[in-house]
Amino acid sequence: MLFVREITFALVGFCCFVSSVQHCFCIDYNNCTTRNGTVSKNSTEESPQCPEEKVTCCNVSTEEPSVTDSKYLQDGIQEPKASPGEGCGRKRFSTQMNITKDEKPSSKTLFYGEVPWVVAILDKNLNLRCSGTLIYPKVVLTAAHCLRERSISNLFIRAGYYAPGVTNKPQSSQLRRPHKLVYHSGYDEKNFTNDIAIIILDQPMLLNAMVDVICTPEEGKEFIATECILSGFGSYSKNGSLLSIIKKINYTYKSQEYCLKEMKTTGSLQFYHKSNICGLSDEEDGARNGDGGGPLFCPLKDDPNKMVQIGIVSWQAHSKGKVPTAFTSVKHHLPWFQVCAQNRKFPLAFYVSDIKYKFGLVSVCLSV
Repeated sequence: MLFVREITFALVGFCCFVSSVQHCFCIDYNNCTTRNGTVSKNSTEESPQCPEEKVTCCNVSTEEPSVTDSKYLQDGIQEPKASPGEGCGRKRFSTQMNITKDEKPSSKTLFYGEVPWVVAILDKNLNLRCSGTLIYPKVVLTAAHCLRERSISNLFIRAGYYAPGVTNKPQSSQLRRPHKLVYHSGYDEKNFTNDIAIIILDQPMLLNAMVDVICTPEEGKEFIATECILSGFGSYSKNGSLLSIIKKINYTYKSQEYCLKEMKTTGSLQFYHKSNICGLSDEEDGARNGDGGGPLFCPLKDDPNKMVQIGIVSWQAHSKGKVPTAFTSVKHHLPWFQVCAQNRKFPLAFYVSDIKYKFGLVSVCLSV
């Protein structure tokens, strides 16, 4: 079956090392950004092999890059580099390959490995349903409205996925089944209050240069509000059809005073809850169908190379012109994370900064 093949290929390939962290992937030789990666030759284990159509493994330099090393493409688009440092919320892969390589680069151009924590939530036919975020190898954060059916038998989670039919990707995606769906007991499907849910996977994702976890907010740590990014699979063709291609949109986080005023203007104030935050797209179009459950993440002020998820895409008013997007506040719901494991008999963990927290929970958490 296709999804078994995808998982298997994620495990094979020559092993390269970056900053003492092992990353294994197979890639076409001509797509290598550097062709002298360190190859592991562990004599105690059988050497993994690449599929026949892939001929080599390459990696980025083991030297820690700086932001100033980034290459500027046409129209001032900055090519991302692997982030220095360890822990969550960092880009691990530096490549010149963008997802839609035939298109002229723009502010929406996404490069492989740029958002390794964004996952696709698929139905039983592997069609896109929503977006989500990997906050731990076995835990996906998303919106409760994405799990309306509350049935694990009809869902798949794919990490390292960018677009259907892409053949130039440096590493195959990973497909998993849900083990449990956990949603907030205070979720109201009529007004999207507490629109937050967690998917516990049957098997952990294998973290590598293309699949990684993002940080959740930490008390006292400020983020750069004008440099936030929404990422999800809500891309549309010119005729309006959903393409299921991952994208990014630059967003500015807005104050609650601004949010309340704008929601009142658009007639959607009754849906805006204290558990929400809002942001405004820097471009004309904001969140769309397919982006639901995806992250709004921002760089930390004291470490701009580290990304922190502050929101989950929830809803947006239909109105002319630019309108703010409503997100479920991750920080507001951090106490809820602490209530979702013990009584449900499964471990729950997530990252706040670089610290792994494990909690036992009580009652504001429902699972199926």
